Amino acid sequence: MSTRLLLVFAVLYLTIGPLQAQYDDYLYVGGVCCGDSTLTAGDSIQMRRALEGQRLIMQPHKAAGVGADLTFTNKQQIFTLPLSYLVLPMLELSASIPVVRFENINDEEVGLGDLSVGGSYLQGDLSADGAMKYVAHGELKLPTGDKDKTLGSDAYDLIVDCQAVRRFGGNLYAHASAGYRAITEDLDDAATLDVGGTYLLSGLPTLFPGGDYAIGYQLHATTVHFDTYLLDVLHTVQYVLDETTALRLALLLPFFTTQDQDRRATFNLGITSFF
Repeated sequence: MSTRLLLVFAVLYLTIGPLQAQYDDYLYVGGVCCGDSTLTAGDSIQMRRALEGQRLIMQPHKAAGVGADLTFTNKQQIFTLPLSYLVLPMLELSASIPVVRFENINDEEVGLGDLSVGGSYLQGDLSADGAMKYVAHGELKLPTGDKDKTLGSDAYDLIVDCQAVRRFGGNLYAHASAGYRAITEDLDDAATLDVGGTYLLSGLPTLFPGGDYAIGYQLHATTVHFDTYLLDVLHTVQYVLDETTALRLALLLPFFTTQDQDRRATFNLGITSFF
């Protein structure tokens, strides 16, 4: 397992540079909490929570989880270390530690972003056809990043959401979630709704014996104060190394907005491992 993880991290590291150069001309984030500005440290939470339903599909009955996520734009990269631990069979505690790199005209800033801590109540499992899994989640984002250096948002965020996943047949999963994000400063609160599906592809050529692919498609809807509406499409491809480790590539593409703003793609690379 350790050799595989080292190999995956090496591939992620070597891929970041070419991908950033390829997409540098058009990849940046507009949307909830940041409008037409660059991504802030707290806004990687939006992508992470949108991907939660797919993480639940891959989550085995293990006590602890660790991962690595990279969300980037043309001027900023956010490397996040998500941690989780099952303190009880139905109670999971989690934390997220982001490191932000921001490029401006003359120099760059690198430092700690906004930390977040949370907890989830889990019910059910997906081991059998027709099985369902439910999760209620709460999370608090702390203003630990320096706003003047564009490393944080200088605001406390409270995020609550509920997730549901159902297994249809052997390889098809449907997932849905609803959530709300309250922000203490002058940024806008937001409500979200996600509906999507994931299909496991078995029998294809893989890098490691026993590996599988998973293809996901998801609609991500957001409303700010119920007067601004945004609709994005989340595409994901996951490579499941074994029962405990998955490598993820995700792209969140804007589809519709009621605002006149230039919203473009959010790109994400990640790995999740349980033990």
